[in-house]
Amino acid sequence: MSETIFAAATRLADILERENAALRALDFPAATALHDEKAGALACLSPPAEPDPRGIDRALAERLKALAMDNRALLAMALGVQGRVIEVIAGSIARQMAQSAPVYCVGAPRVGAPRAVGARPAAIAVSAQA
Repeated sequence: MSETIFAAATRLADILERENAALRALDFPAATALHDEKAGALACLSPPAEPDPRGIDRALAERLKALAMDNRALLAMALGVQGRVIEVIAGSIARQMAQSAPVYCVGAPRVGAPRAVGARPAAIAVSAQA
């Protein structure tokens, strides 16, 4: 038996509170881990599950509205943080590559391609978890 609209809305509000707390703490893996649970609660809301004589009362509707607005702002902030992290990584790579540009030996034998001295590829380590 599927849950009622009131129960699904209450469950969604609880999930949004947990997700918002994770986003405020910049705990993106914890926020991402709530995706399936949130999608399940949303699926129960549309189309309506079993009729609920209580429906969604005004207080619950206002709670959901406030949480959804907060969630939207926090998700936008999280995307901004991730964008800045990517910019820092890209800038670091560009600087490292410019600093490690190959220096060719003067007077080296000209057999084949010139041999680069001290040129190393940029070392990069990025970890992403969903």
